[in-house]
Amino acid sequence: MIRLMSVSSTTKAAIKTNRAFAMSALAGRLAVVLALTFGAVTARGSLIFSEDFSTGAGGYTVDTNILGQNPTTSTGFSGAWVGANTSAYQPNASNLVMAGVANSGGSLLNQYTAFSQTRSDSRALAAYTGSDTLWVSSLMAFNSNALNNSGGSHFIGFLSGPLPGVSASGTQNATWINSNGGNLNGFAVGLNNGNLTLRYQTGSDTVASSLLTPSFTLAADTAYLMVAQLMLNTSGVNDTLNIWFLDAAVADESALGLPTLSLTTANLVDTNTDISQLVGYSAAPFSGTTGNVPSYANWDAIRMGTTFEDLSIVPEPSSAALLAGLALAAGLRSRRSRH
Repeated sequence: MIRLMSVSSTTKAAIKTNRAFAMSALAGRLAVVLALTFGAVTARGSLIFSEDFSTGAGGYTVDTNILGQNPTTSTGFSGAWVGANTSAYQPNASNLVMAGVANSGGSLLNQYTAFSQTRSDSRALAAYTGSDTLWVSSLMAFNSNALNNSGGSHFIGFLSGPLPGVSASGTQNATWINSNGGNLNGFAVGLNNGNLTLRYQTGSDTVASSLLTPSFTLAADTAYLMVAQLMLNTSGVNDTLNIWFLDAAVADESALGLPTLSLTTANLVDTNTDISQLVGYSAAPFSGTTGNVPSYANWDAIRMGTTFEDLSIVPEPSSAALLAGLALAAGLRSRRSRH
């Protein structure tokens, strides 16, 4: 009788051990399947550059001119910031925050007082492999003076060359020209006379403007997300530029909905590597106009890639699934060891 009870206990222990091993193996397979499944859905393309204006070790020095700064914390650039030797552009210790947008410390502050000049700073991108579709994103915020201003502007641009650092005549608002007098390609988004605006070169020494009209009213000192999709040569030489201006992050590309503005009638770039500069430019109220000063804008979490996923707007489901699967497997192994 004693021997039969011993055999029964051994059999039960073996069954429990085999069951634990089987559940652990199943959890492992589930983690792999989830990772492969979601990973295939959200596969990244190619991140071209990323700028979070991080401060601290290897990052920006805050509250000083950005000119000459070349931090190692940003990626995809070939050198330091160049342009206006003024305090119009300064790294700031405070970052812009929007739930779901990956971002780490710091932002770029663009401010002006009552000058009748325009200012510009830019940073050259490292060489990259182009794509017929480019995606760009940026967080941005404006103070009440900027939103209610007359005669002033704040823009972040993605252009084929730098603008003059300082221009007393305000030509940065009228035309984008390079050092050889040629037109610049690309586009810029920001505020002009208090209105949310898209700017782009028309190829006739004139910068055209189109108003962006989101479904909400902009509030002062509030972070908003601009997402842009540039598709090359969709109609002859003309490109398609779709811009979304959002007050909250979205889960994926399909959740973007209809663009805030869709432009299809301009040749914005000639080649898929034309965008070679991240450019900030602003104009204080000109002589004879009335403006509210000080006026400022903040830019943060600026990225460009070849897919929406490169913009790091939401955590990747593949990563979440993999972590969940590993946690499940670890829990089963822990349970097995206790029994």
